[in-house]
Amino acid sequence: MRSLLALSLMTLALAGLPSPAPAAACDAPSGIWGPFAPLERTQARLAATRSLKIVAVGSSSTYGTGATSREHSYPSQLARILRQRFPQAKMEVINAGIGGETVALNLARFERDVLAHRPDLVIWQVGTNDAFQKKGTQEVYAGIQEGVRRVRASGAELVLMESQYFPERPETEALAQARATIRRAAADAGVEFLPRYALMRHWIKAGLFSPKTMLIADKIHMTDASYQCLAERVADLLPAAPASEASDVTTVTTDDPKSPANRQVAAN
Repeated sequence: MRSLLALSLMTLALAGLPSPAPAAACDAPSGIWGPFAPLERTQARLAATRSLKIVAVGSSSTYGTGATSREHSYPSQLARILRQRFPQAKMEVINAGIGGETVALNLARFERDVLAHRPDLVIWQVGTNDAFQKKGTQEVYAGIQEGVRRVRASGAELVLMESQYFPERPETEALAQARATIRRAAADAGVEFLPRYALMRHWIKAGLFSPKTMLIADKIHMTDASYQCLAERVADLLPAAPASEASDVTTVTTDDPKSPANRQVAAN
């Protein structure tokens, strides 16, 4: 059995496809991850038009720093999951992540890189770079509320994803405050919140990942396998439809190739 699994993984590698992480490595119990309230507007759009456009915006966790290719970023892997889940719907996942950015820098390009695509759903990953750069909590909170306002004004839904867990780096007050600020901003705005820190900490504590399999050598950025698991858990936002509803999922990436942050190891 192990020989067969090894052969299958080798075949995927030779074909240039991502090797799937074991299913158990992605698990998380209710209370740590979910349950999530239905994204009513997003699900209504999908049911009515059999199409959906998702923009994933954020910093290097969205861009995919640490992955062996852009196809292994979490938005790209999310697209593949949704393709299997909704095989008769047309879905587009746009990667609008740029490494090293803060909430303010994300906001500065919202019109161009997010709203110009007329998305149905925006997944906004924020927090770590603001903490690393010691941005004030009020500045971060106000920026998030402004982003929520703009997305809602466009007619789309928004989900907030918090900063990650670093098993081999010290916890700081700035990181803890950033997470608390994002959680409070989500609650005050009434938008869904993805507790990525708790999810990744659970993976480590449960032995589903080790620090070396969850993060690359810089001890900051995720690996192909942990990006895949993150994508699987983000897909929990859109439960599987009946077999009669299905999809052709297209992955589109939009990033700034001139940005030096995307050509170097940047935080979150």
